[in-house]
Amino acid sequence: MLAVLFASFSRVASEIQRICFTKDWVVVISTAEKVKLEKVNSMLMAIDQSSSLILPVLTGRLLDSFPWEIVCGSIIAYNFASWIFEATILLRLYNTTEELKSKESEIKSDDELRGLKDIACNSVNLYFKQTSWMAGFGLTLLYMTVLGFDNLAASYGQRHGMSSEYIGYFRSFGSLLGLLGAVGFQFVASKVGLLWTVMIGLVWQNVFINTSGVAVLLPGSTMDVSGFLSNTTFSSWTQSVVNQIAQPETQDFVTVPYDQVSFSVTLFFIGISLARFGLWLADPAITQIQQETVPEHQRYAVFTVQTGFCEFFSIMKDIIVILLPFTSLFGLLTLGSCAFVFTGFMLNVFYHIKCGVSCHNKKMHMPKEADNEMSELPERQSLVEKTNGKLEE
Repeated sequence: MLAVLFASFSRVASEIQRICFTKDWVVVISTAEKVKLEKVNSMLMAIDQSSSLILPVLTGRLLDSFPWEIVCGSIIAYNFASWIFEATILLRLYNTTEELKSKESEIKSDDELRGLKDIACNSVNLYFKQTSWMAGFGLTLLYMTVLGFDNLAASYGQRHGMSSEYIGYFRSFGSLLGLLGAVGFQFVASKVGLLWTVMIGLVWQNVFINTSGVAVLLPGSTMDVSGFLSNTTFSSWTQSVVNQIAQPETQDFVTVPYDQVSFSVTLFFIGISLARFGLWLADPAITQIQQETVPEHQRYAVFTVQTGFCEFFSIMKDIIVILLPFTSLFGLLTLGSCAFVFTGFMLNVFYHIKCGVSCHNKKMHMPKEADNEMSELPERQSLVEKTNGKLEE
Protein backbone atom coordinates (compact mmCIF):
# COMPACT_ATOMS: atom_id res chain seq x y z
CA MET A 1 0.00 0.00 0.00
CA LEU A 2 2.83 2.39 0.87
CA ALA A 3 4.55 1.55 -2.41
CA VAL A 4 1.42 2.48 -4.36
CA LEU A 5 1.02 5.70 -2.36
CA PHE A 6 4.62 6.82 -2.88
CA ALA A 7 4.47 5.87 -6.55
CA SER A 8 1.33 7.98 -7.00
CA PHE A 9 2.91 11.09 -5.43
CA SER A 10 6.03 10.51 -7.50
CA ARG A 11 3.97 10.27 -10.67
CA VAL A 12 2.20 13.57 -9.95
CA ALA A 13 5.49 15.38 -9.30
CA SER A 14 7.04 13.83 -12.38
CA GLU A 15 4.16 14.97 -14.59
CA ILE A 16 4.34 18.53 -13.24
CA GLN A 17 8.07 18.66 -13.96
CA ARG A 18 7.59 17.16 -17.41
CA ILE A 19 4.88 19.66 -18.37
CA CYS A 20 6.98 22.61 -17.21
CA PHE A 21 10.14 21.50 -18.94
CA THR A 22 9.11 19.72 -22.15
CA LYS A 23 6.12 21.93 -23.02
CA ASP A 24 7.08 25.40 -21.78
CA TRP A 25 10.75 25.69 -20.86
CA VAL A 26 11.94 24.29 -24.17
CA VAL A 27 10.13 27.05 -26.07
CA VAL A 28 11.75 29.75 -23.92
CA ILE A 29 15.19 28.12 -24.08
CA SER A 30 15.11 27.60 -27.84
CA THR A 31 14.18 31.28 -28.31
CA ALA A 32 16.86 32.48 -25.89
CA GLU A 33 19.57 30.31 -27.43
CA LYS A 34 18.31 30.97 -30.99
CA VAL A 35 17.99 27.25 -31.70
CA LYS A 36 15.21 25.77 -33.82
CA LEU A 37 12.40 24.34 -31.71
CA GLU A 38 12.34 21.24 -33.92
CA LYS A 39 15.93 20.48 -32.96
CA VAL A 40 15.28 20.90 -29.22
CA ASN A 41 12.14 18.72 -29.27
CA SER A 42 13.93 16.11 -31.35
CA MET A 43 16.88 15.98 -28.94
CA LEU A 44 14.59 15.59 -25.92
CA MET A 45 12.70 12.74 -27.56
CA ALA A 46 15.96 11.11 -28.62
CA ILE A 47 17.27 11.20 -25.04
CA ASP A 48 14.01 9.70 -23.78
CA GLN A 49 14.10 6.90 -26.33
CA SER A 50 17.81 6.24 -25.76
CA SER A 51 17.12 5.57 -22.10
CA SER A 52 14.48 3.05 -23.17
CA LEU A 53 16.81 1.30 -25.57
CA ILE A 54 19.12 -0.50 -23.13
CA LEU A 55 17.05 -0.70 -19.96
CA PRO A 56 14.40 -3.20 -21.22
CA VAL A 57 17.00 -5.83 -22.17
CA LEU A 58 18.91 -5.20 -18.94
CA THR A 59 15.71 -5.43 -16.88
CA GLY A 60 14.66 -8.61 -18.67
CA ARG A 61 18.06 -10.18 -17.95
CA LEU A 62 17.82 -9.16 -14.28
CA LEU A 63 14.29 -10.59 -13.94
CA ASP A 64 15.36 -13.89 -15.50
CA SER A 65 18.57 -14.15 -13.43
CA PHE A 66 17.93 -12.65 -9.99
CA PRO A 67 15.18 -12.66 -7.33
CA TRP A 68 12.54 -9.93 -7.37
CA GLU A 69 13.97 -8.36 -4.19
CA ILE A 70 17.37 -7.71 -5.77
CA VAL A 71 15.83 -6.34 -8.97
CA CYS A 72 13.52 -4.05 -6.98
CA GLY A 73 16.41 -2.72 -4.89
CA SER A 74 18.48 -2.04 -7.99
CA ILE A 75 15.66 -0.11 -9.62
CA ILE A 76 15.12 1.99 -6.47
CA ALA A 77 18.82 2.87 -6.30
CA TYR A 78 18.89 3.78 -9.99
CA ASN A 79 15.83 6.01 -9.70
CA PHE A 80 17.21 7.81 -6.65
CA ALA A 81 20.55 8.51 -8.36
CA SER A 82 18.89 9.69 -11.56
CA TRP A 83 16.58 12.00 -9.56
CA ILE A 84 19.58 13.76 -7.96
CA PHE A 85 21.30 14.09 -11.35
CA GLU A 86 18.15 15.46 -13.02
CA ALA A 87 17.44 17.97 -10.24
CA THR A 88 21.00 19.30 -10.45
CA ILE A 89 20.74 19.83 -14.20
CA LEU A 90 17.35 21.58 -14.00
CA LEU A 91 18.51 23.91 -11.23
CA ARG A 92 21.63 24.88 -13.14
CA LEU A 93 19.63 25.43 -16.31
CA TYR A 94 17.18 27.69 -14.49
CA ASN A 95 19.94 29.77 -12.90
CA THR A 96 21.79 30.26 -16.19
CA THR A 97 18.74 31.18 -18.32
CA GLU A 98 17.39 34.58 -17.36
CA GLU A 99 14.37 34.25 -19.67
CA LEU A 100 13.02 31.44 -17.48
CA LYS A 101 12.76 33.77 -14.50
CA SER A 102 10.23 36.16 -16.04
CA LYS A 103 7.18 35.90 -18.26
CA GLU A 104 7.11 37.37 -21.72
CA SER A 105 4.07 39.46 -20.77
CA GLU A 106 3.67 41.01 -17.32
CA ILE A 107 0.30 41.53 -15.62
CA LYS A 108 -0.46 45.23 -15.86
CA SER A 109 -4.06 45.55 -14.75
CA ASP A 110 -6.79 43.99 -12.64
CA ASP A 111 -8.56 42.90 -15.84
CA GLU A 112 -5.56 40.82 -16.86
CA LEU A 113 -5.38 39.31 -13.37
CA ARG A 114 -9.05 38.36 -13.53
CA GLY A 115 -8.40 36.88 -16.95
CA LEU A 116 -5.70 34.63 -15.55
CA LYS A 117 -8.05 33.50 -12.77
CA ASP A 118 -10.66 32.67 -15.38
CA ILE A 119 -8.08 30.62 -17.22
CA ALA A 120 -7.31 28.66 -14.05
CA CYS A 121 -11.00 27.97 -13.44
CA ASN A 122 -11.92 27.12 -17.01
CA SER A 123 -8.85 25.30 -18.30
CA VAL A 124 -10.89 22.67 -20.14
CA ASN A 125 -12.90 25.33 -21.99
CA LEU A 126 -9.65 27.11 -22.76
CA TYR A 127 -8.20 23.88 -24.12
CA PHE A 128 -11.02 23.38 -26.63
CA LYS A 129 -10.82 27.03 -27.72
CA GLN A 130 -7.32 26.49 -29.06
CA THR A 131 -6.97 26.22 -32.82
CA SER A 132 -4.90 23.03 -32.39
CA TRP A 133 -7.16 21.18 -29.93
CA MET A 134 -8.07 18.46 -32.44
CA ALA A 135 -4.42 17.57 -32.97
CA GLY A 136 -3.74 17.46 -29.22
CA PHE A 137 -6.90 15.54 -28.36
CA GLY A 138 -6.14 13.05 -31.13
CA LEU A 139 -2.80 12.43 -29.44
CA THR A 140 -4.51 11.76 -26.08
CA LEU A 141 -6.64 9.02 -27.65
CA LEU A 142 -3.46 7.05 -28.31
CA TYR A 143 -3.28 6.43 -24.55
CA MET A 144 -6.48 4.37 -24.71
CA THR A 145 -4.57 1.32 -25.87
CA VAL A 146 -3.11 -1.96 -24.65
CA LEU A 147 -0.70 -1.89 -27.59
CA GLY A 148 2.30 -0.49 -25.77
CA PHE A 149 5.37 -1.96 -24.12
CA ASP A 150 3.88 -1.97 -20.66
CA ASN A 151 2.96 -4.75 -18.25
CA LEU A 152 -0.20 -5.62 -20.22
CA ALA A 153 1.58 -6.56 -23.43
CA ALA A 154 4.39 -8.21 -21.45
CA SER A 155 1.89 -10.33 -19.52
CA TYR A 156 0.20 -11.33 -22.79
CA GLY A 157 3.55 -12.49 -24.18
CA GLN A 158 4.53 -14.33 -21.00
CA ARG A 159 1.23 -16.21 -20.97
CA HIS A 160 2.18 -17.50 -24.43
CA GLY A 161 5.63 -18.69 -23.36
CA MET A 162 7.77 -15.62 -24.12
CA SER A 163 10.59 -15.03 -21.67
CA SER A 164 11.22 -11.63 -20.10
CA GLU A 165 14.49 -11.42 -22.02
CA TYR A 166 12.74 -12.09 -25.34
CA ILE A 167 10.15 -9.42 -24.59
CA GLY A 168 13.02 -7.11 -23.61
CA TYR A 169 14.52 -7.54 -27.09
CA PHE A 170 11.27 -6.40 -28.67
CA ARG A 171 11.13 -3.45 -26.29
CA SER A 172 14.65 -2.42 -27.21
CA PHE A 173 13.90 -2.83 -30.90
CA GLY A 174 10.80 -0.66 -30.49
CA SER A 175 12.83 1.91 -28.55
CA LEU A 176 15.45 1.92 -31.31
CA LEU A 177 12.77 2.68 -33.89
CA GLY A 178 11.33 5.29 -31.54
CA LEU A 179 14.81 6.84 -31.31
CA LEU A 180 15.06 6.90 -35.11
CA GLY A 181 11.65 8.56 -35.27
CA ALA A 182 12.62 11.17 -32.69
CA VAL A 183 15.93 11.93 -34.40
CA GLY A 184 14.33 11.93 -37.84
CA PHE A 185 11.55 14.29 -36.72
CA GLN A 186 13.56 17.48 -37.16
CA PHE A 187 14.70 16.46 -40.66
CA VAL A 188 11.25 15.41 -41.83
CA ALA A 189 9.64 18.53 -40.32
CA SER A 190 12.20 20.79 -42.00
CA LYS A 191 11.37 19.24 -45.38
CA VAL A 192 7.59 18.90 -45.32
CA GLY A 193 6.42 20.89 -42.28
CA LEU A 194 4.77 19.81 -39.04
CA LEU A 195 1.33 18.95 -40.46
CA TRP A 196 2.67 16.49 -43.03
CA THR A 197 5.08 15.06 -40.45
CA VAL A 198 2.08 14.21 -38.28
CA MET A 199 0.34 12.56 -41.22
CA ILE A 200 3.39 10.47 -42.14
CA GLY A 201 3.93 9.37 -38.56
CA LEU A 202 0.30 8.46 -37.83
CA VAL A 203 -0.18 6.60 -41.11
CA TRP A 204 2.93 4.55 -40.32
CA GLN A 205 1.70 3.89 -36.78
CA ASN A 206 -1.78 2.83 -37.90
CA VAL A 207 -0.42 0.39 -40.48
CA PHE A 208 1.59 -1.55 -37.90
CA ILE A 209 -0.86 -1.16 -35.03
CA ASN A 210 -3.43 -2.79 -37.27
CA THR A 211 -0.84 -5.51 -37.97
CA SER A 212 -1.03 -6.32 -34.26
CA GLY A 213 -4.82 -6.28 -34.59
CA VAL A 214 -4.66 -8.80 -37.41
CA ALA A 215 -2.26 -10.94 -35.36
CA VAL A 216 -4.87 -11.63 -32.65
CA LEU A 217 -7.18 -13.04 -35.36
CA LEU A 218 -4.63 -15.54 -36.72
CA PRO A 219 -4.31 -19.20 -35.70
CA GLY A 220 -2.37 -19.54 -32.45
CA SER A 221 -4.13 -16.62 -30.83
CA THR A 222 -6.04 -17.29 -27.61
CA MET A 223 -8.82 -14.86 -28.51
CA ASP A 224 -12.18 -16.57 -27.97
CA VAL A 225 -14.96 -14.04 -27.35
CA SER A 226 -17.81 -16.39 -28.26
CA GLY A 227 -16.44 -19.14 -26.01
CA PHE A 228 -16.14 -16.68 -23.12
CA LEU A 229 -19.71 -15.43 -23.55
CA SER A 230 -21.16 -18.94 -23.78
CA ASN A 231 -19.29 -20.28 -20.74
CA THR A 232 -19.43 -17.27 -18.42
CA THR A 233 -22.30 -15.94 -16.36
CA PHE A 234 -22.51 -12.50 -14.75
CA SER A 235 -21.92 -13.95 -11.29
CA SER A 236 -18.90 -15.99 -12.38
CA TRP A 237 -17.48 -12.97 -14.20
CA THR A 238 -17.79 -10.70 -11.15
CA GLN A 239 -16.31 -13.39 -8.92
CA SER A 240 -13.35 -13.79 -11.29
CA VAL A 241 -12.73 -10.03 -11.24
CA VAL A 242 -12.84 -9.94 -7.44
CA ASN A 243 -10.47 -12.91 -7.21
CA GLN A 244 -8.03 -11.30 -9.64
CA ILE A 245 -7.96 -8.11 -7.54
CA ALA A 246 -7.74 -9.89 -4.19
CA GLN A 247 -5.22 -12.52 -5.28
CA PRO A 248 -3.25 -11.50 -8.37
CA GLU A 249 -1.81 -14.38 -10.38
CA THR A 250 1.85 -15.26 -10.07
CA GLN A 251 4.22 -13.93 -12.75
CA ASP A 252 6.14 -17.20 -12.93
CA PHE A 253 4.97 -18.38 -16.36
CA VAL A 254 6.45 -21.33 -18.20
CA THR A 255 8.73 -20.12 -21.02
CA VAL A 256 9.52 -21.82 -24.33
CA PRO A 257 12.40 -21.35 -26.80
CA TYR A 258 12.14 -18.43 -29.24
CA ASP A 259 11.36 -20.64 -32.22
CA GLN A 260 8.42 -22.27 -30.42
CA VAL A 261 6.53 -19.04 -29.69
CA SER A 262 3.33 -18.77 -31.73
CA PHE A 263 3.65 -16.74 -34.97
CA SER A 264 0.52 -14.83 -33.95
CA VAL A 265 2.17 -13.63 -30.73
CA THR A 266 5.45 -12.82 -32.47
CA LEU A 267 3.62 -10.81 -35.14
CA PHE A 268 1.73 -9.03 -32.37
CA PHE A 269 5.00 -7.74 -30.88
CA ILE A 270 6.51 -6.99 -34.28
CA GLY A 271 3.54 -4.72 -35.04
CA ILE A 272 3.88 -2.89 -31.71
CA SER A 273 7.64 -2.46 -32.23
CA LEU A 274 7.41 -1.11 -35.77
CA ALA A 275 4.60 1.27 -34.82
CA ARG A 276 6.95 3.09 -32.44
CA PHE A 277 8.71 4.84 -35.33
CA GLY A 278 5.50 6.48 -36.50
CA LEU A 279 4.40 7.34 -32.96
CA TRP A 280 7.63 9.15 -32.08
CA LEU A 281 7.63 10.91 -35.42
CA ALA A 282 4.12 12.27 -34.88
CA ASP A 283 4.24 12.91 -31.12
CA PRO A 284 6.87 15.70 -31.16
CA ALA A 285 5.24 17.21 -34.25
CA ILE A 286 1.85 17.49 -32.52
CA THR A 287 3.51 18.82 -29.37
CA GLN A 288 5.33 21.51 -31.35
CA ILE A 289 2.14 22.50 -33.15
CA GLN A 290 0.62 23.15 -29.73
CA GLN A 291 3.73 24.93 -28.48
CA GLU A 292 3.60 27.31 -31.45
CA THR A 293 -0.15 27.94 -31.48
CA VAL A 294 -0.92 28.23 -27.74
CA PRO A 295 -0.15 31.69 -26.26
CA GLU A 296 2.57 31.72 -23.62
CA HIS A 297 0.31 32.75 -20.71
CA GLN A 298 -2.08 29.89 -21.56
CA ARG A 299 0.53 27.25 -22.32
CA TYR A 300 0.76 25.66 -18.87
CA ALA A 301 -3.02 25.51 -18.44
CA VAL A 302 -3.51 23.94 -21.87
CA PHE A 303 -0.77 21.34 -21.47
CA THR A 304 -2.03 20.49 -17.99
CA VAL A 305 -5.42 19.65 -19.50
CA GLN A 306 -3.64 17.74 -22.27
CA THR A 307 -1.81 15.63 -19.70
CA GLY A 308 -5.05 15.17 -17.77
CA PHE A 309 -6.77 13.73 -20.83
CA CYS A 310 -3.80 11.43 -21.45
CA GLU A 311 -3.98 10.12 -17.89
CA PHE A 312 -7.78 9.82 -18.08
CA PHE A 313 -7.67 7.56 -21.14
CA SER A 314 -4.79 5.59 -19.65
CA ILE A 315 -6.81 5.02 -16.45
CA MET A 316 -9.90 4.08 -18.45
CA LYS A 317 -7.83 1.49 -20.28
CA ASP A 318 -6.58 0.10 -16.98
CA ILE A 319 -10.13 -0.08 -15.57
CA ILE A 320 -11.33 -1.98 -18.64
CA VAL A 321 -8.44 -4.42 -18.29
CA ILE A 322 -9.30 -4.92 -14.60
CA LEU A 323 -12.92 -5.64 -15.52
CA LEU A 324 -11.88 -7.98 -18.35
CA PRO A 325 -8.75 -9.74 -17.02
CA PHE A 326 -9.10 -12.74 -19.31
CA THR A 327 -6.54 -13.83 -21.87
CA SER A 328 -9.34 -14.92 -24.21
CA LEU A 329 -10.57 -11.29 -24.35
CA PHE A 330 -7.19 -9.59 -24.80
CA GLY A 331 -7.63 -9.79 -28.55
CA LEU A 332 -10.89 -7.84 -28.21
CA LEU A 333 -9.06 -5.15 -26.23
CA THR A 334 -6.44 -5.09 -28.98
CA LEU A 335 -9.07 -4.43 -31.67
CA GLY A 336 -10.59 -1.70 -29.49
CA SER A 337 -7.16 -0.12 -29.17
CA CYS A 338 -6.80 -0.11 -32.95
CA ALA A 339 -10.11 1.77 -33.17
CA PHE A 340 -8.95 4.47 -30.72
CA VAL A 341 -5.61 4.91 -32.51
CA PHE A 342 -7.44 5.29 -35.81
CA THR A 343 -9.82 7.85 -34.27
CA GLY A 344 -6.84 9.87 -33.08
CA PHE A 345 -5.46 9.74 -36.60
CA MET A 346 -8.75 10.95 -38.10
CA LEU A 347 -8.90 13.92 -35.71
CA ASN A 348 -5.49 14.97 -36.99
CA VAL A 349 -6.70 14.51 -40.56
CA PHE A 350 -9.61 16.87 -39.84
CA TYR A 351 -7.21 19.36 -38.24
CA HIS A 352 -4.94 19.18 -41.27
CA ILE A 353 -7.88 19.88 -43.60
CA LYS A 354 -8.99 22.75 -41.35
CA CYS A 355 -5.53 24.35 -41.53
CA GLY A 356 -5.35 23.82 -45.27
CA VAL A 357 -3.57 21.30 -47.44
CA SER A 358 -0.38 22.63 -48.99
CA CYS A 359 2.82 21.01 -50.19
CA HIS A 360 4.78 24.27 -50.01
CA ASN A 361 3.58 26.28 -47.01
CA LYS A 362 5.10 24.66 -43.90
CA LYS A 363 3.33 27.04 -41.50
CA MET A 364 -0.28 26.31 -42.36
CA HIS A 365 -0.96 25.51 -38.70
CA MET A 366 0.01 28.97 -37.48
CA PRO A 367 -2.83 31.41 -36.62
CA LYS A 368 -3.38 33.79 -39.49
CA GLU A 369 -2.87 37.46 -38.70
CA ALA A 370 -5.05 38.22 -41.69
CA ASP A 371 -8.11 37.46 -39.57
CA ASN A 372 -7.31 40.37 -37.25
CA GLU A 373 -6.66 42.65 -40.17
CA MET A 374 -9.99 41.71 -41.71
CA SER A 375 -11.79 42.50 -38.45
CA GLU A 376 -10.28 45.99 -38.50
CA LEU A 377 -11.09 46.56 -42.15
CA PRO A 378 -14.54 48.21 -41.61
CA GLU A 379 -13.04 50.74 -39.19
CA ARG A 380 -10.20 51.51 -41.57
CA GLN A 381 -12.59 51.84 -44.48
CA SER A 382 -14.78 54.26 -42.50
CA LEU A 383 -11.74 56.33 -41.55
CA VAL A 384 -10.62 56.50 -45.18
CA GLU A 385 -14.09 57.60 -46.32
CA LYS A 386 -14.18 60.38 -43.70
CA THR A 387 -10.71 61.54 -44.68
CA ASN A 388 -11.62 61.59 -48.38
CA GLY A 389 -14.77 63.57 -47.59
CA LYS A 390 -12.80 66.26 -45.73
CA LEU A 391 -10.29 66.52 -48.56
CA GLU A 392 -13.09 67.01 -51.09
CA GLU A 393 -14.56 69.79 -48.94
